[in-house]
Amino acid sequence: MTEPEITTATVADRDAVLASLVAAFAADPVLRYLFPDEATYPRHAATFFGHLFDKRVHLGTVWTIGGTSVAMWDAPASKSGGDPVLPPSELARVRAYDETVHAVLPTGPYWYLGVLGTDPRHAGKRFGHALMAAGLRRAEAEGLPAVLETSNPGNVEVYKRAGFDVVAQSGNADDLLRHVAMHKPDVAVVDIRMPPTQTDEGLRAAKEIRESHPEVGVLVLSQYVEPGYAMDLLSDSAESVGYLLKDRVADVDEFAAAVRRVAEGGSALDPAVVSQLVGRHRRDDPLAELSPREREVLELMAEGRSNQAIAERLFVTLRAVEKHVTSIFVKLRLTATAEDHRRVLAVLALLRG
Repeated sequence: MTEPEITTATVADRDAVLASLVAAFAADPVLRYLFPDEATYPRHAATFFGHLFDKRVHLGTVWTIGGTSVAMWDAPASKSGGDPVLPPSELARVRAYDETVHAVLPTGPYWYLGVLGTDPRHAGKRFGHALMAAGLRRAEAEGLPAVLETSNPGNVEVYKRAGFDVVAQSGNADDLLRHVAMHKPDVAVVDIRMPPTQTDEGLRAAKEIRESHPEVGVLVLSQYVEPGYAMDLLSDSAESVGYLLKDRVADVDEFAAAVRRVAEGGSALDPAVVSQLVGRHRRDDPLAELSPREREVLELMAEGRSNQAIAERLFVTLRAVEKHVTSIFVKLRLTATAEDHRRVLAVLALLRG
């Protein structure tokens, strides 16, 4: 599939951008809270988005795909300032919402995705995913976090469409721990950054779940690659644990497969995380005896892929992969126990090595 062309919006794009955003957010709970009147929503929403557009367009942080999909980013140290021209009641709600959001933002420099929307007539083309990924790459290149938000409970449908039963949703780490203790889910999907500080509350909660409820799988989602966090999570075991970048969620099938692997006792590590961890230069590498192909197979095992999936990825036979896996177990001196257990130990050796 050809990647869509992302351009930096100019003043000439204003009308198209506002029309797309007004349509995209017509059913959004936050926008309907801000502008509840059906008759005036289009006008007030256009004023609201126009204000955001005008503040950012000259900074080059409004990105678009043909005017139909739009991302408005705030660069580090950018100033917000000013209010949209709205009636007093609507303006009061906008100010209250803005204060609530800013109260939980990080104190250090970061990139912030304030608006991401696609005209419903162009939904399903992954334009929003492309715009978000571009921003995340920009933030990663600068070594900065990227802050994203959603106030739409409909995102839970991602899980439901994949066949999962969502037993609870948590707004902070304490709620998460209470819900896990109460429901004993198969898997807890945890955002690394949770209120109130949006730093590592989610990671600490995930570690506590692994210690207090080892029967519960933990899948951690992160906005960008943080190898140190991944190793912290994997320090004791790679069983029933996953670490994925958030843009993987856009591929529902891939994400659902990762949740199931974690629920079944396996691991699901983002390829970007694996790449950084195994790319480190190490002395006395315990994996030095592995051939390049065996190492490649082991890296795919770390991503949680089955032997069949590895065979398809490498364009080799299933039998060839099985031979490589057996050789890996032998070279890493993993004694003959259940293969699933040895796969986890091999993965842990790879990441710790």
